[in-house]
Amino acid sequence: MSRIAILTTQRNDTVFLQKWLSYYSGAFGGKNLFVLLDGHDQQPPASHPDVNFIRLPHVEHPRLKGDKIRARVKSHFAAGLFQHYDIVIGTDIDEFIAVDPNINLGLADYLGQQTGHKSLSPLGLDVVQHKTLESAADFSRPLLGQRRFAIISDRYTKPAILYKPLRWGAGLHRVKGHGYHIDPNLYLFHFGMVDASQSTDRAESTALQNAGWKAHLKRRNAMFDIIASTEPRAGDPAIIQTRETLQKKRRLTAWNKPKPLKKPMVITLPERFASSV
Repeated sequence: MSRIAILTTQRNDTVFLQKWLSYYSGAFGGKNLFVLLDGHDQQPPASHPDVNFIRLPHVEHPRLKGDKIRARVKSHFAAGLFQHYDIVIGTDIDEFIAVDPNINLGLADYLGQQTGHKSLSPLGLDVVQHKTLESAADFSRPLLGQRRFAIISDRYTKPAILYKPLRWGAGLHRVKGHGYHIDPNLYLFHFGMVDASQSTDRAESTALQNAGWKAHLKRRNAMFDIIASTEPRAGDPAIIQTRETLQKKRRLTAWNKPKPLKKPMVITLPERFASSV
């Protein structure tokens, strides 16, 4: 059986950390989870005593520089973990990787069967609340059972899963010097917009605005309007078609990232994922 580790970074999160810990503890076991706490003022929760929490000094950086530094830290930390593990996964705190329920395998078993690639990219699905049709999210319940729509995202189709030490680029959106492979059965559910009130609070954070996040968060909040105003496509046919498009490599610049989508691809989430995350 493959030895699998997963790591993330966390600072001042009040929403997703517990969800991340519970989900990935169930997939890999708490002792194989590594949370890099961004700042000595961050307190690990007592609910998961077997998880590895590592405190790092907090240094304020503008958004883009901070993304690059976090990717560099994660890459070096992942390289060290490969002394003890066969597979290392890196995610943000609001990203949840799942295998298609049709495969009838757990995430760890599925990843252990995949060979021949340096990294794997799950298909990115940006799960967004439809503010007219859907109520506030209950984080104690599966989130995919409360949300019907998502936007297929080239940005979140990222090489989160490594089978050898590689260097992630900013935001883990690529690995440097290598191509990528989009796995046909893996999905990365991004929940940053899963709850409108939580997202609004984040957008109004003075600390984030001062760190250069204002324009980014404004663009992200526009997703609520896109979900509300776009006729969704059926999930599975759109997923198959878009995965093929994203796998086409870009020439010249950013050749090792998925091909950008020309416009947002809104889909209805397949029902089989309702209890996945």
